[in-house]
Amino acid sequence: MKFNVRRHIVAFIAIAAVSGCASGGSRGPSSSRFQEDMGRLLAGPLDDVRLEMFNRHSIPLRRSEVTARSILYESLWIPRDVTQGELLNGVIGARNRVIIRGRLIEQGLDPGANVFRVTFVVENHVRTETVAEWHPSTIPDPARERFADLLSDMNLELRTGIRR
Repeated sequence: MKFNVRRHIVAFIAIAAVSGCASGGSRGPSSSRFQEDMGRLLAGPLDDVRLEMFNRHSIPLRRSEVTARSILYESLWIPRDVTQGELLNGVIGARNRVIIRGRLIEQGLDPGANVFRVTFVVENHVRTETVAEWHPSTIPDPARERFADLLSDMNLELRTGIRR
């Protein structure tokens, strides 16, 4: 009996591990989203850096909602050039948007001291010869690199406190 229980536990762990690997998350090369954890941040410094970096990288803001419990910054959809690989797959239009979300994880003595867990997300949509409506599609490397640079600049500013 003890042997069967152990075998079932090992099988369960193996299935869980394989399932986790198969899902790929949102970082995989076939994902329509580029997503990274920005860590634990205060709302004030995040807003200052977001404003500066969105301006520097020409990212137009569509929506900004900051409450005591959550943060949401969402850019407008930003048109981009279609890559060669996308052209071969019939893509005729491409766009991206940036979404920065934060959820309260630690309440400070005053609202300015609240700590948020912040996530940076880029969504990729395309139109194709066969599907005229915008729909999610794999984010190509050039777009991923552009937004990885934005994220890197934001993280550098947040971590070092540099203000230009």
